[in-house]
Amino acid sequence: MEPTDVPATPHWSASLRHQLHSLAKYTRFLGILLWIVAGLLLLIALIIIAAGGTLGSLSGEAAFLGGAGGLLVGLLYGGIAVLYYFLGRYLYRASGQFRQALHSGREQDLHACFGPLQLFFRLIAIIAIAFLGLYALIILFALIAGGIGTLLA
Repeated sequence: MEPTDVPATPHWSASLRHQLHSLAKYTRFLGILLWIVAGLLLLIALIIIAAGGTLGSLSGEAAFLGGAGGLLVGLLYGGIAVLYYFLGRYLYRASGQFRQALHSGREQDLHACFGPLQLFFRLIAIIAIAFLGLYALIILFALIAGGIGTLLA
């Protein structure tokens, strides 16, 4: 079934127009969803930062960093919120450009659509590489600690 709000372009097949229309809908939805999650994470970060002073008054293992623990966790959540904001921005921008390409029917607009998607996937790849490096460091430190532990035992 062909969407009714997408004008027919002579050199694009109905299947391509339908898939681009679906892609525009889902990238828009996911972009908005990422913005909502970013907003919630930012709210949580602010709450954690504001409540960070109470962490310093706790005793035992919960106060391992004192009041700075809440600040560090809050900043971590804030950083993740900023990351989610940019991911959502790239998807939402791609959605708008897909809609523009569908309505104009120009091939240049279709090529321009993939710029924000390229940025989105580049950022996802950077995040994946960073986590793989982090996991490799964690495993390396665990092996070194295990080796030192067996030498000292």
